Amino acid sequence: CAIGLVSIDGKKPSELDSYLYTEYKLHTVGIEWENISGVRVTPNVYTTTKNLDVLVEGIRSFANI
Repeated sequence: CAIGLVSIDGKKPSELDSYLYTEYKLHTVGIEWENISGVRVTPNVYTTTKNLDVLVEGIRSFANI
């Protein structure tokens, strides 16, 4: 199990969250609370390297929009 938080300068967490789900069918959680702003990603023991590659592809794609 792991927890990560991803943010992209100039973009809202909700935008990345929606993009990852719409384009890649990846469920993440957009968080904007006090000084925390990003998308929470929680892979687990069943998450494969291929799954993580899709996540990285989606984040890179969104960052380049």
